[in-house]
Amino acid sequence: MPNQTVEPTVEPVVYHPIDNFDTGITLKPFGIYIHPSSSPVQPERFSGYHTGADIEVPEELKDIDVPVYAIADGTVELARFASGYGGVIAIQHETESQSYIAVYGHIDLESVDIPVGDTVSAGQQIAVLGEGFTAETDGERKHLHFAIKLGSTVDLAGYVSDESNLSEWMDPEVFFELQNAAGQE
Repeated sequence: MPNQTVEPTVEPVVYHPIDNFDTGITLKPFGIYIHPSSSPVQPERFSGYHTGADIEVPEELKDIDVPVYAIADGTVELARFASGYGGVIAIQHETESQSYIAVYGHIDLESVDIPVGDTVSAGQQIAVLGEGFTAETDGERKHLHFAIKLGSTVDLAGYVSDESNLSEWMDPEVFFELQNAAGQE
């Protein structure tokens, strides 16, 4: 029998925050300029450059719990209600080369059972999305606003007024491409 070389399986270090990440960014990607009169989502109450990516929920999932996952090992820095988000979680993550805060917005805070200060593991379910058009989403549709803020300071800004301020944030799609992220299976 010939010798066979088996390549070791390397588990991904980074996971997508929601199952349909690859197909769900259809209305508000990172960096898009939003204004109430021209937003792809109506009605719109915000304006500025979008600091994250909105991952839309397929119609068939609108009335069921949609899990949200920690993208990497990290520490929960914040879990609370915030204007513009409803429920929001911020998790501090570290890689070999950088620190960043992942912001997960429009979640059902009652589904969060991880206290601030506790650690999470990559791929661990941290919450479910909030019900659309309720206080859980601050009146917004059911979707995940996901943002990555470089550094270690929590910032919940969903929009910035000057495009140059986007340099403090990272495009989630680019981030996951660079990290070779895995979806949940």
